[in-house]
Amino acid sequence: MAILGYDDATSKFTFVDSSGDRAHKGGFGTFSYAEIDAKKTWMGNTGNAYTIKIVPPKPVPVAEIWIERAHSRSNLNLWVSMTDSPRPKTKLWPAWEDPDDDSRNLHHKVPLPREIIWPPSNSSRVALEVFDPDAIHRGAGGGKIHVLRAMFGNHVVNSTEILNNNPISFAAGEHRRFFVP
Repeated sequence: MAILGYDDATSKFTFVDSSGDRAHKGGFGTFSYAEIDAKKTWMGNTGNAYTIKIVPPKPVPVAEIWIERAHSRSNLNLWVSMTDSPRPKTKLWPAWEDPDDDSRNLHHKVPLPREIIWPPSNSSRVALEVFDPDAIHRGAGGGKIHVLRAMFGNHVVNSTEILNNNPISFAAGEHRRFFVP
């Protein structure tokens, strides 16, 4: 368990639990200062504590994608690329083949291809390809794309196609491309 911070106003420490979100909401929890003191008593020597200064990473361009599926997202395929790029498209989803994944929504942030020229423009656009083979549940495939945008720091460029027609539906067996801007 690692303590990430503290709040003197509420007298609480915030921690991240190695058990992840199974043990605490989102994998994070709080202990009051009094609880930490009490734990020292029953835990005995809790070992050494270290202070680590975290250097925030430099921002990188990312794509934010929010897709709602009519059924499981496990058989949905997504790729991202830059238009007019000689590099091959990058497969985003499925990130791993998990037949037990029955989630319907996919809200994902992924790094954009290295060759991006910021900001995306009509001559150099971010392309998202969506293919729903509906291999598992015939007739129950398809879905809607609610968000497709490129972000770099505080600068956001939305897909005008999705902003103007939000959400955009796609059908099972359909292979489509969407662009930013």
